Amino acid sequence: MVLRISAFCGVVGPLITLSLILVAVSCSPWFSWTGNYLSDLGINSNVAVLFNSGLIIGGALTVIFAIGLKRTLPGLTRGGLGAIAIVLGSAALCCVGIFPETTGAVHDSFALLFFILSIIALVLIGSAMMQEPAVRNLGLFIFTAGLLICAAVIAFIVMLIEVPHAGGAIPEFISSLAASMCFVILAVRLFRQAPHQVRD
Repeated sequence: MVLRISAFCGVVGPLITLSLILVAVSCSPWFSWTGNYLSDLGINSNVAVLFNSGLIIGGALTVIFAIGLKRTLPGLTRGGLGAIAIVLGSAALCCVGIFPETTGAVHDSFALLFFILSIIALVLIGSAMMQEPAVRNLGLFIFTAGLLICAAVIAFIVMLIEVPHAGGAIPEFISSLAASMCFVILAVRLFRQAPHQVRD
């Protein structure tokens, strides 16, 4: 039952985050995907509660999911370390909502930490799953998603160097969407296999 609850949180958490981000965008006619950061939504009085609560609630639920996922993975293997990275990355996502853009370096540090830990988590879990024939294709998908996020982050950094005042909403959302898809897939898999997956 505990693992099923964790799996449920792993599906609902990312969906809440993405849904509230999109609702905040739809309620913000001033917002530009190419001229703003997603975090700009978190300091606008009309949608700040929507945006920040989406990050906090979604991040907290994903922490619960990752704790459950860790229980199904042995020790400090690649998969186990990947689950720990999800826990820490999701906690960082909560902090992005708690400390909005107006907090400056604190907000930026948590946002960067979320993306870095998401990359680490997906690369570790994906590469571990690729070693198992039954889930090799799924592992390849998750591993590739990790690389996609890495590429988006690098492209974002390059873009900032070339155009210092450009917005980063597109690479931010692509990265968040890729991570969310993988977390949901892993959560569904955990839900289906929960009764058989607990390991010492």
